[in-house]
Amino acid sequence: MEVFYKRHFSLARPWPAKEVRVAMDRLRGDPTIYGTMYGLSELYVSGSLHNWTCIPILKHIQVPTLLINGMDDEAQDVAMQPFFDHIEKVK
Repeated sequence: MEVFYKRHFSLARPWPAKEVRVAMDRLRGDPTIYGTMYGLSELYVSGSLHNWTCIPILKHIQVPTLLINGMDDEAQDVAMQPFFDHIEKVK
C-alpha cells in the first residue's frame, strides 16, 4: 500500500507529508466508517460502496463543470471518461 500511496495518493517528499500523516493516523484511530463503506483496502472495494455508482445521475449536472486529473492520480483517464460522457457542459 505504501508504494501505491507514494505514487498516487501523495507525491510530496519526504513522505508522508504532514497532512497525509494526519489523515492516515485518523483512519488508523477509527477505521469504522472507511471499513464499512470501502472495505479493507483501496485495492479491492468490499464495503457498502461496492456496487455504488453515480454515473446514472451525472446527466442531471447542468452547470459548467471542470474535471481535473493528472498522470499519477488515482483517477486515471479511464475512470474519468464516464464523467465526460454524461455531463453536458464538461471540460
